[in-house]
Amino acid sequence: MNSFLRHALLAVLALLSGIALSLIAAVLSAASWLSLLGLVSLALLSSAIFAWLGWRILVRPLRTLQTELATLQQKNSLAQAFMQNAPLVIAAKDRDGKYLAANPAFLQLHGRERSDVLGEVDLTIMQAEIAQTARANDLKVMQSGQTYSYQLPIASPLGKRLMEIIKFPLYDSAQQIMGVGFVANDVSEREFSNEKFSRVFEASPNWIVITRLADGVIVDANQGFERLSGHTRAAAIGHAVSEFNIWANPEQRAALVARLMQETRITDALVQLRRKDGEIRDFKVSATLVSLELEKNSHAVWIARDVTEELALHEKFAAAFRLTPDLITISRAADGNYVEVNPAFEHFSGYTRAELVGRSSTEIGLWHEAEQRGALMQSIAANKEVSDFYAQLRDKNGLVHDCLGYCTVFESHGEAYLIAIIRDVTETRKAERALRESEARFANLFEMSPLPTSYTFSGDPQKRNYRNATFYSTFGFSREHDAHKPIADLGFWVHPEDAITARDLWRSGKPVNNWIVEVRHAQGHHLWVAIFGRIIVQEPRNMIVTTLFDITEQYLARQKIEELNVSLEARVLERTTQLQVANAELSQTLASLEEARDHLVHSEKLASLGALVAGVAHELNTPIGNGLMVASVLEDKAREFAALSLQAMSRSRLNQFVSEAQMAAELLVRSLTRSAALVTSFKQIAADQTSAQRRQFQLSSLVDEVILTVAPAAKLADCQLLVAVSSDIVLDSYPGALHQVLSNLINNALIHAFVACPHASTKPVELPPACIYLTASNTALGQIEINVADNGCGIAEQHLSHIYDPFFTTQLGQGGSGLGLYIVHNIVTRVLGGSISVHSSAESGSNFSMQLPSCAPHMDSNK
Repeated sequence: MNSFLRHALLAVLALLSGIALSLIAAVLSAASWLSLLGLVSLALLSSAIFAWLGWRILVRPLRTLQTELATLQQKNSLAQAFMQNAPLVIAAKDRDGKYLAANPAFLQLHGRERSDVLGEVDLTIMQAEIAQTARANDLKVMQSGQTYSYQLPIASPLGKRLMEIIKFPLYDSAQQIMGVGFVANDVSEREFSNEKFSRVFEASPNWIVITRLADGVIVDANQGFERLSGHTRAAAIGHAVSEFNIWANPEQRAALVARLMQETRITDALVQLRRKDGEIRDFKVSATLVSLELEKNSHAVWIARDVTEELALHEKFAAAFRLTPDLITISRAADGNYVEVNPAFEHFSGYTRAELVGRSSTEIGLWHEAEQRGALMQSIAANKEVSDFYAQLRDKNGLVHDCLGYCTVFESHGEAYLIAIIRDVTETRKAERALRESEARFANLFEMSPLPTSYTFSGDPQKRNYRNATFYSTFGFSREHDAHKPIADLGFWVHPEDAITARDLWRSGKPVNNWIVEVRHAQGHHLWVAIFGRIIVQEPRNMIVTTLFDITEQYLARQKIEELNVSLEARVLERTTQLQVANAELSQTLASLEEARDHLVHSEKLASLGALVAGVAHELNTPIGNGLMVASVLEDKAREFAALSLQAMSRSRLNQFVSEAQMAAELLVRSLTRSAALVTSFKQIAADQTSAQRRQFQLSSLVDEVILTVAPAAKLADCQLLVAVSSDIVLDSYPGALHQVLSNLINNALIHAFVACPHASTKPVELPPACIYLTASNTALGQIEINVADNGCGIAEQHLSHIYDPFFTTQLGQGGSGLGLYIVHNIVTRVLGGSISVHSSAESGSNFSMQLPSCAPHMDSNK
């Protein structure tokens, strides 16, 4: 502007100078014509010069001024448009703090009109405290001449806002500070975001670090890093990650960095990181590139989440998923296709996992009723979760099952899935139906029971009692009026202590059996009942069932009997004394009989031994008699030979004597050998029968000895003894006892089997030759069977059950004592440890069969 004024003044002066020169030239023109011409030329020349000077000095600057004014107007329009449309708050104040200008953003922030702001100071526009702070900062800018920035919270109609303000000085044309301008930016959201990030960064339980990609140096770390790694934040910042040996597998970090540089983001990469104490744990790491320090993608934010326990829990869940008996399926919500099923569902459906994954329940025909699936999907769409839904599901074989299930929706990696947990309740439903039927039967039985019955539940605050019709009819109470009254309120107990006893009995939890108490009928008379009670354990409470028997008549009768018993006690005592005397006499008689029986048994044994001696004597008589006769003849021959020896003797005579002597000697040796064998056998038999010695022996040898002893008696009875015993049967037993058993059985047959048989009317008159068969053989392991049979007349059927009784005989007074088979039975069962049975008929005779162990049990030495 000053330059323009200077140029205009010079132009005016030049124009005035040209006019003056023209006037001087006109005055001088009067001197001559020629001079006039020269002056005219001079005037024209002067005008041209001064015209040129005017153009240079006046016109040209005016045009320049016009251009500058247009440019200034354009800049002013741009400045006005910037102020009007800028989202920033812009305003200017003079040195006194009065507003010279303010844009719409300023007016909106403070809720003012332009006329309310221009010419006003801060105190009239905003709160005093904020105005004072603003004025102090204005003065600071004007005093220092420097730009100053700060943040100031302002209570605005838009809410509490945090403004970031930059103030700068305003200069006039003389470069003097004329006021203050400022630009303010609303940083409320940014600061809120920064605060949220800071809070999240510090409060996150995960490990968060920011590292420089170039060298791996940690520039920041949160408290989660300290807790999970064991390293302090102060020790970590400024140091490379590699210095802490955090990566258990460094190649994992290298691979992740390479992937991060390519993709700029990594999510949930499973790695192993090492704590400061050396423990290696599983982490899921996410990372992203960030631009810091004015360099693009220069840093990385690493977020690590400790999933060690989560993975362990996942393994447990996987094990539970596999092992649970419930049916579990996971399917995509979009198409219903299975993505996972557990073995229980495979077993239930009949399909393998490979056949199920990728197919839907509709494809495999799982739903027996399609409407049930539709209803389920509608419920899931509405509630996201459905519990205890009932459905009938069909397996691969077409069998329909009743099922109850739970279904819920969950998301994984942005996709929705359905998890269904199903339980086959087919059997449970059957059991419930059976239980309901059982309860109905119980209710009917309870109500129709002919005995007074009641039940109640423990812990019932109302103490309700449920009683059947018989209870009310027996005790005269009314179901209509007394159904819900406790038993005590009915006046049921005659004696109050019985109520306390009943309570204690039920609390003890033990069954009550035949507890007799006196109770009161509704009409007042007394009854006596026997109470039986049981506690049926049920969750969550127990049922107490009580049955009462009306024993009033029995009780009164018992009282009468007790009174009668009191009068009979004297007579009973007297009768008892008499019975005691009689018992003593009977005991003495029994002792005498037992002593007589023992004597008879001993006599029977002696008689058996006597028979044995007689038999042996008979057998010895023949060989000894033969020997005696041969010895007598030899003695005579020897005497004759002695007489002849005194005379001449021919050789033939000598040879004859020697021959006869040799023959006599052979006969003597044979007879004496036979006698010696008989004596030895007799000694062994006598030793066995008179002692209870246990030893090993061959059964065949023992049988031979028995046959030897009974042979004389058999010969007298004209009876053949036929033996079939294997030589390889060896017993560890009591030979004397077994000898006596076999001898008694054979003697019993000789005495009884071959006499006249009056009970066998169909038996032929001429009997076959009498025979007794003794056979033995091995049967089961460690057992032998010995049979003593005859072809006699058999035993009468009415006698078979008594043959082992002591003193039972059919030959009483004819040589039979009645103890032979009694002794046989006792020896076989008690000494030899076996058993004996008999089969008899009139046509085939009798057969005594013994089953004996090869090794007999050891006998008590005192017996």
